[in-house]
Amino acid sequence: MGGPVGASEPGQSSLDALAPEERSALRSAAPNFRDAGGLRTKSGQRMRAGSLFRTGQLANLPSDAEQALTSLGVTDVYDLRTRAERTPKPDTLPAQIRLIVADVLADAPTSGATALAALSSGKGNPPSVDAVNALIGGGKARELMHEAYRDFIRLNSANTAYREFAVGIANSGGAVAFHCTAGKDRTGWGAAMLQLLVGVDSDDVISHYLESSPRTSAEFAPLVELFASAGGDGDALRDLVDVEPDYLQTAIDLMTSTYGDIEAYFVKGLKLSSGELAALERRLLA
Repeated sequence: MGGPVGASEPGQSSLDALAPEERSALRSAAPNFRDAGGLRTKSGQRMRAGSLFRTGQLANLPSDAEQALTSLGVTDVYDLRTRAERTPKPDTLPAQIRLIVADVLADAPTSGATALAALSSGKGNPPSVDAVNALIGGGKARELMHEAYRDFIRLNSANTAYREFAVGIANSGGAVAFHCTAGKDRTGWGAAMLQLLVGVDSDDVISHYLESSPRTSAEFAPLVELFASAGGDGDALRDLVDVEPDYLQTAIDLMTSTYGDIEAYFVKGLKLSSGELAALERRLLA
């Protein structure tokens, strides 16, 4: 086996250099696996590509997908899911990759961010239409999502988890991957906070976040269709499986109103020292 693949140009992801069979297996097993770096900052610098990957859950990976993680140089994986999500679908990783559990929603395990996992836990079986409609119908799905994004800022468990994640990146000697269930909400804020910290324009941060939309919509389309065919509110379920600009904006707005700016969030909310913050920025920037 060769060593980790590398990005040949600034901003180009090492995903592009994977062997075709590895890239195909990874895309099939984890449709929302993508580089969280490579973006240009407002100062003209660029985030390092090939060192930070965001994804959905990494359960039941085939051998070629596991090899892809090794080829990408991934040394650490952060699992942001709750225990209820992790237990039935634990990550399957190469032995040399370290798995770190950083449960963002430990203090609020039932939320919009985890409702989707609960609904899809029995794959192939129609969810209870009445129970699901009661949970997400009548506009409740969108409000659940907004509350979840507020939780990413206000929960003690979220601050603890995102601190461990941020400090881990700063201290990592290899590439880092991080995920929740679908790789769009808890993972979405994890990517956004790092991009904002190093000065990526908020419009570019939101555009990157929205790249999850076609991936997760396609991944969960069978579940939505099954639910709708059983008489469920398909539009409400789509509000859970999709990403919306106002979801992420809710987290950004609460972060700003609570802490003032992104650097203060890392210092006062996540409790990073000045040294940890500087080390994190060095790791993130090319």
